[in-house]
Amino acid sequence: MKLIPIGDRIVVRPVKTGEVKQGGLYLPQTVQEGCNQGVVVETGAGALSLFGVPMPLSVRVGDTVLYGKFPFTEVSVDGETLLVMREGDVIAVVKD
Repeated sequence: MKLIPIGDRIVVRPVKTGEVKQGGLYLPQTVQEGCNQGVVVETGAGALSLFGVPMPLSVRVGDTVLYGKFPFTEVSVDGETLLVMREGDVIAVVKD
């Protein structure tokens, strides 16, 4: 099964705390308590403008993102836990 988010929503695969990510980024425990990290696996078309045209999202599939503690809906797809959230709930995109 595949999740296809609607509008400005994105699907994120959470990264376990203490896990080293691409580029060697490691978040210490003090930072991990305030935010979470994950990888974007799917994006919606974007929120609609006043003219009904989708506005493109800033995040892309494959981006590593930081997000707050509770701005998401947790779903299980084929035994894997994924998160659905609005792009606006992303705090930052992690770049190498």
